[in-house]
Amino acid sequence: MNLKDKIIKVAYELFSSKGYEKTTIGEIIKQAECSKGGFYHHFKSKEEILEVIVSNYVDTLSELFNDIISNDEDSFITKFNAIFGVINEYKLNQIKEWSKVNNVFYFIGNDKILRQLEKQFKEVTTRTYLDVIQHGKRQGIIKAEYPELLADLCTREVLWIYEAAAKAIKNENYYKDENMFIQLLNFSENLISNALGLEKREVNFKDVALAYLHNGRGYYLAHKEELR
Repeated sequence: MNLKDKIIKVAYELFSSKGYEKTTIGEIIKQAECSKGGFYHHFKSKEEILEVIVSNYVDTLSELFNDIISNDEDSFITKFNAIFGVINEYKLNQIKEWSKVNNVFYFIGNDKILRQLEKQFKEVTTRTYLDVIQHGKRQGIIKAEYPELLADLCTREVLWIYEAAAKAIKNENYYKDENMFIQLLNFSENLISNALGLEKREVNFKDVALAYLHNGRGYYLAHKEELR
């Protein structure tokens, strides 16, 4: 492991255990066993390290998306549903490190980093949906008149679904929210199926999104006090 990667690794461990705000550059330098000059050769600030961590999160997702795109054996609908499946698995893995993720990314004045994370997520997800939609169109499987707008719509629906899930997970009226969440999933499935010209049952968000909701709720209840 080179020095830059070691600094990133140490910084992430400190951010996730102590919180971003409480971690000092001096602590990072000490834990990484590097000189001050070595640190500043690679990074000007803690924020630069955090920006790299954000990019690494998105790069991991991008690699998983590339596996979907490069698989020539899968059908259009298999690839299309796999995109949401990958996002869901990615989100489920984050649940297991929820407290760490909160310490790293959520603090006062962190709007810039969160906007960057959302922007990069939107870009890589929309690009993947567009690749799959255009491939389906070339094969004559779908007749999407505006593939770029449709890809953007798919990404917006994904963000909407997980925003609603996050609210439901922490809500005391969980079961009422769960019913509303199922309605949202039905709406999204129908909306995108119609836009693609597919049978409604072919686009599948519901099963994987509900798995995320139930796992997230279980984790939240088990760690409620520490996540406050």
